[in-house]
Amino acid sequence: MSHFIVKFGLFLAFSWTALAIDSQYVSGSSSDERSPIDLRNPPNPPLGPLPNLQAIFDISQDVPNGGCSPQQISILETAFKACIANVEQQLLPAIAQMRAGTDSAATGWMFSYLFAISGSAKRGPNVPLSSNDEGSLGLLENTLNAILQHSRGILKFGIGNNPAVVKTRLYCSPSWLKFQDIYFPDPGNPTQPHYLMSQKWKDAQGNSNEIGLYFDAVSGIYAETEARRSAPDPNFPLDLASCGVNGFGITGVRMNAVMICPLSWGGQYNSGQNIYNFGARLPATTSEVTIAQDITYIDDLRSIAQTLLHEYLHVVARGQDGILDVSGPEIYGYPDCVNVANGPSGSTDEALGNPDNFAILGSALLKSTYDWRDGYARNPSFWAARQPSTPLTARPPPSR
Repeated sequence: MSHFIVKFGLFLAFSWTALAIDSQYVSGSSSDERSPIDLRNPPNPPLGPLPNLQAIFDISQDVPNGGCSPQQISILETAFKACIANVEQQLLPAIAQMRAGTDSAATGWMFSYLFAISGSAKRGPNVPLSSNDEGSLGLLENTLNAILQHSRGILKFGIGNNPAVVKTRLYCSPSWLKFQDIYFPDPGNPTQPHYLMSQKWKDAQGNSNEIGLYFDAVSGIYAETEARRSAPDPNFPLDLASCGVNGFGITGVRMNAVMICPLSWGGQYNSGQNIYNFGARLPATTSEVTIAQDITYIDDLRSIAQTLLHEYLHVVARGQDGILDVSGPEIYGYPDCVNVANGPSGSTDEALGNPDNFAILGSALLKSTYDWRDGYARNPSFWAARQPSTPLTARPPPSR
């Protein structure tokens, strides 16, 4: 499926197709320009130091039209560094440990739960990885290396020959997407407009409204709303685009753009049509999240850095050689991500195509003082006293 915009939310997701915003993230298209890099053979010499965020992303500062304020740019800079450090210092080293059989029980079980790749504690002493698991670790590693290559400006994605989108763009609100009603004359009935989408809904006053398209003036691309709704969806008011009220971020692959949604920033957001109150801002980094042993649930390790990691997977994973395409439909939240890998219809390939599996693993490895296999912050001794072959079922999150 050729998806087009993606979202990271409270267990919600959205993708936009070539002319349609469906509901999660976006995959590549024939118009994408890709650097000629074989991701199975990382470039040499080494990547070098990490540039600042604005050297890698084109960050709009036109706040009324989706741009980022100086404070938001400062927070994003911190989150960007933390996101890349998570890849370099936790995720990639954990893959090396899995291959060497030196992974801790906490690390190995998270790979088992989130990717159905058996850690050494599950395999048993001196039992090597299966060839399938080795290959899956390779795909996971390739995808993470692609993020590092993008973060150094080596891997780039543009839109055709449009110089305005040579760098991936980064926005801080949905107002860069302009909603438009699109219609044309109906040949069978010239006096009646024929709308691009077939279904309409009526508002409280009984007025008929067509769901139209969002337009990105920079890339010149239209995107249809996420569903052909017969009635307005209160979770997705049109002025919030595919962020909706529950989304932390979205990525438009064909637009080569990432948006950090108003929910991530918290506080009051004025769309020009409505005023929304989104509560507290997400912390910039997962390291800032306070952990209460046996109480904190893994889905509460949300941060802007984790959101960037999730969105980054959509940016780089466009069906390139050695990488699985991570477009939608998507699954969110630890219990459902475990099911993606280990459920009746789940598989490692499905998990490798689901960005939240990567993002949750990154957070668990960053907070590796705890063993998160059942979703809660457990002291490793909690599991040491139990059977090693813990069933692959995650406990549900606590009720709010």
